[in-house]
Amino acid sequence: MTTQPTCYYCNEPATTSEHIPPRGLFPDSEKYTYNLLSVPSCNKHNNKKSDLDNRMRLFLVGVSKKIHQDKDFKNLVHKVIRGTLRDVKTFNNFAKDSRIVRKKNKELTLINPNFENSEVNIVYGDHKFYQECILKGIYHKTYGDTWSKQLFIIPMSLVGFDEDFDVLDFAFGIQEFKDLTEKNLNMHSKHKVFQYNTEEVGELIIISVCLYMEYYFYGIFCDATMLQNIKNKFTPDSPVTSFNDAVYVYHEPKNVAKVSQ
Repeated sequence: MTTQPTCYYCNEPATTSEHIPPRGLFPDSEKYTYNLLSVPSCNKHNNKKSDLDNRMRLFLVGVSKKIHQDKDFKNLVHKVIRGTLRDVKTFNNFAKDSRIVRKKNKELTLINPNFENSEVNIVYGDHKFYQECILKGIYHKTYGDTWSKQLFIIPMSLVGFDEDFDVLDFAFGIQEFKDLTEKNLNMHSKHKVFQYNTEEVGELIIISVCLYMEYYFYGIFCDATMLQNIKNKFTPDSPVTSFNDAVYVYHEPKNVAKVSQ
């Protein structure tokens, strides 16, 4: 008797499969796409979040300096740029002080008053849900089950979080994972896109993730009592607290008009 697979995120019946992390992050080359991680998923936690996956890819490509220096990512970067030209509104919502505008002759131009110091809008709800999906996907792939208790995320690479990380750095081996990530970059091409580590510390499970060699986040899988103990280490107005309290808002799929070139 076979049992129907259930979704890695919500434990509902699975109707599809989801790549962890999303397939769109990887260059279109066999050395990157061979044997990617995948988990069973419902439609809501795969296809219905494709808009989020595209926005997060724009963010990661935009802020990750190392991939712009790597020839393996040249076509992927150009693909993201072309997608931006088809969806100008997403870029303009994403960038704080840059705008793509359409001239009278229908050509597009980038307005950026201070390119080197350009900033982006960080929507906690987007980043939190994106990280949750990856962390829970890794958990499901590792343990063959859907996590149903508590998950606290340390979004290390986001702006303004540095001081708060010192509270948990030593206890959960954050710096050790960063050091290991740097050492692994020359061992396998996929490490440039995605690295992770799963560690059991007492009753905790800690999953560390790095995307694009620069975007680090950490998931602490725990029960309600331990979750409260961790939360107590941060003040109510801490950005770490705000991040974990954020709620993702689903965006309905939209038709994006192509821009005349």
